[in-house]
Amino acid sequence: MSFTFRVVFFVAICATPLLSQQFVYQGGLPGPVVWSEAVEVIDADGDGLLDVIFTNGQGFSSPQGSRAPTLLMNQGATGSIVFADETATRIPAGFVQQGKGLTICDVNGDGAPDVVFANGYVTQPRVLVNDGTGNFADETATRFPAVGLGAFGVAPIDADNDGDIDLVFTDGPSFFLGSPGRPPRLFINDGTGVFTDSPARMNGVNKVAAMQASAIDIDNDFDLDIIIDGRSPGQHLYLNDGSGTFTFAGANVLPVGGSCIYETDWADLDNDGDADGFYISMFGFAEGTARNDLSPAGGLSFTGTTTTISGVNGNDDNEAAFIDANNDGFLDVLVASLSGSREKLYLNPGTFAGGSFAYQASGFTTLTDSTLDLAIGDFDQDGRYDVVTAQGESGNYTNRLYRNTGPADSLAPTFVRVEPLPATLPAAELAAGSRRMQVSDATADSGRTLISVEAGVTISRDGQSASLVLPVDYSGGYMWRFSPPAGLDASPFVGADITMVFTATDPAGNARSTAPSTTRVCGVNAYGTASPTNNLSISVAAPPTVGQTTTLTSSGGPASQQAYVVSGPSRASLPIAGGIVLVDPATWSVTPLISDATGTVSFPITIPNNPANAGAFARYQVAVVDPTQPMGWSASTGLEMATCPL
Repeated sequence: MSFTFRVVFFVAICATPLLSQQFVYQGGLPGPVVWSEAVEVIDADGDGLLDVIFTNGQGFSSPQGSRAPTLLMNQGATGSIVFADETATRIPAGFVQQGKGLTICDVNGDGAPDVVFANGYVTQPRVLVNDGTGNFADETATRFPAVGLGAFGVAPIDADNDGDIDLVFTDGPSFFLGSPGRPPRLFINDGTGVFTDSPARMNGVNKVAAMQASAIDIDNDFDLDIIIDGRSPGQHLYLNDGSGTFTFAGANVLPVGGSCIYETDWADLDNDGDADGFYISMFGFAEGTARNDLSPAGGLSFTGTTTTISGVNGNDDNEAAFIDANNDGFLDVLVASLSGSREKLYLNPGTFAGGSFAYQASGFTTLTDSTLDLAIGDFDQDGRYDVVTAQGESGNYTNRLYRNTGPADSLAPTFVRVEPLPATLPAAELAAGSRRMQVSDATADSGRTLISVEAGVTISRDGQSASLVLPVDYSGGYMWRFSPPAGLDASPFVGADITMVFTATDPAGNARSTAPSTTRVCGVNAYGTASPTNNLSISVAAPPTVGQTTTLTSSGGPASQQAYVVSGPSRASLPIAGGIVLVDPATWSVTPLISDATGTVSFPITIPNNPANAGAFARYQVAVVDPTQPMGWSASTGLEMATCPL
């Protein structure tokens, strides 16, 4: 369509005292009335307002028609929620597909959210790349191999911990429910947003009627694992070895469930630091929970049951997502219902006791429709998270909006786990290394929250310090990853103390920071400038290491002459005898030596085998009597060394 639909819902309507529901129906959303299978929130144009994108496509067990997605842009009118259908101007013309699932992620690392579509019935997955202003280009052909998947789900995952987003899809035959099914497919990102099919890394096994792919750190080792669920008993768990190679852990580690599972979603539901599950149709059409009983030793086991659900249960439902609806610090559950008289809210006290997930009759406005998916976002920026639903399969396909009239979010995000920073870190590892963290907040859906995370980094040495703020990248599965800028030469930081503080901020402006964590950068760094007098080389055989001996060597001077090795903690830059002294004489110690027949000075440095010596720091310079020099001396440039742990 070449025209734009708009819908405006005023706060006065939402706040009427006659309505007792927390999520109050506002009416149908603009856009074409077609079978919408899935929906996600996205700030497409970077204006700070959450937009909405639907993937559309007719058919369930077999294809019945391709459709264009629907992109609704948030107009941000004060005191209201206003969406405009801008699909025609922002999505490429003719872009149609058998849409079954989608995810929002930055595939090419440019900071703009892109869209990846999972398409059913052995058709091509698609990638829409955002130019940063909310205009999308179909770059599937240049970024993705030509492949036909029967994909109902896709998840972003930094599988190999290299800082870019990889993708895992479910797969199936053209007839969705057909046996023996197909294995999941893992596509590895080369760092520029070009993906390679990687079956040898996935090591996948067939799953009949696979529905959703989830990336989640199920065993708390900071590596993202993969869960494949679906409409056949046995939910498949794949454990990551840390390098992006997966091992099938079996179909019985997770609660097996029945033959009607449309989704399992995972988040920490009891605030004990591990990921629990909520099953849509665990047995029959009854929802259930999977409490993670992860042992301190890392052993995986789960308690699966439907008895934790009280009140209404047993409808044909399709989607679960999590929201702290009552602002008590525990994630509650939203369920998108295909056959029920309304969408569902279950309040969660965090106990997993019998009946503890309590159905709320006052959760949603009564409305029977065929909801296949929902998404959560604060569309009017009032601190409350609203809900949009995707409609398909039967009835009227009008997608819908519910405004949240409950308590505003006043709780800051929580750093569940942060990968420890060692007390001493080699410069090479600082340049290439990363710190991963799991962060939870008041919303959670398929591994996504709505927060942002940044790193405050302070570098201190020689009584001086400098601070900067760097981005922390989303890795999938509620995990975030911080790494230094690409191409960083960390050698100049040898001996410096680097302090990191991570801060997570939610859409309501609530923020939480980690306690400061500091590391000493160890290794070797040369400093100073060569000159006619500072003309000797200086090096060590290996970086200084606790419990080992390395040898400092200076060469290029006269043979068999008096030499001196000076060492101390502080730098200097003092003109003396035609050269530059680079170690502070006020703090140095001097060791006399004699250069050998080749003009080489060798000085062994032994580090006692005591862990407390890790991080010990000193600077070195060599001077040699040199009759060929006008002032009678040659000197080296400087070398600074901080001891690395064994």
